[in-house]
Amino acid sequence: FSCFPMERPVRVLTSDSEFHSFSRQLLRWEEAGMAVSTAIPAAPYSDFVDRFADAARGAWDLIYVSQCFFDTGFRPDGLATLVAEVAHPEALIVIDGYHGFMAVDTDWSELAERVFYLAGGYKYAMAGEGVCFLHCPPDYGARPANTGWFAGYSELSERGPLVSYPGDARRFAGATFDPSGLYRLVKVQSWLHALNISVASIQAYARSLQQYFLSKLDDLDGPLGSAQLIPPPGYPRGNFLSFADPRAVEWQKKLAAADVVTDCRGDRLRFGFGIYQTHAEVDELILRIRNHL
Repeated sequence: FSCFPMERPVRVLTSDSEFHSFSRQLLRWEEAGMAVSTAIPAAPYSDFVDRFADAARGAWDLIYVSQCFFDTGFRPDGLATLVAEVAHPEALIVIDGYHGFMAVDTDWSELAERVFYLAGGYKYAMAGEGVCFLHCPPDYGARPANTGWFAGYSELSERGPLVSYPGDARRFAGATFDPSGLYRLVKVQSWLHALNISVASIQAYARSLQQYFLSKLDDLDGPLGSAQLIPPPGYPRGNFLSFADPRAVEWQKKLAAADVVTDCRGDRLRFGFGIYQTHAEVDELILRIRNHL
């Protein structure tokens, strides 16, 4: 964001599903008069990419969309097509991969020269706090206004009339950081590699748990089922299931009392699935849902 001149508000295109992360920062920028934004509704999910691509032909400074939406897990297909429709050649395009990195088999090589991709290792990569990264395409945002001394680390012994920047992604570097999370990330990646566990296999296993959970949930014929799944069954999604219901907060509290940890965002109740869970544990989850909802 610091790459833009501040003589006018930055024009931002995003979706209405950038829930509680980018949306919070964007709202604050708008409060401060630093940005104006347009949010494209995620639903209907069947034509989201087409609608977003149509809007992307406008004169935007920043275009921000998630690989997997935070509030629903919806994973829009065709982001490469969307990027190709961006009309303004200097617009910064950001794909937020927080719910995609190490959860969804990903290859962004065809977009590497045009798109910023950001993600973190806190959840799916099992790296813990403090691990994040930003892929920076060349020739975009060459001189960010917010900068730290690590961005000029290679020129510490030289001083010129202007603030210098490296030509690679280090132009966005900040200041001194704690590298311990990076060591943890490397260790986890080595462990997964030794076990021959790929992101594709993690994704497939999480999907099998999701499908098993949904089938058992519908068999209960209780208040929670696939009819409330957002987006509906059949759409590509990340490694969690999101259910929309006005009773979401109430259900979360009841499940917490039964030692079931879920995530509640407004009227959305989310269940996450990963390689550390088993089908037997899904059976136990179903039992507790039956007894407490």
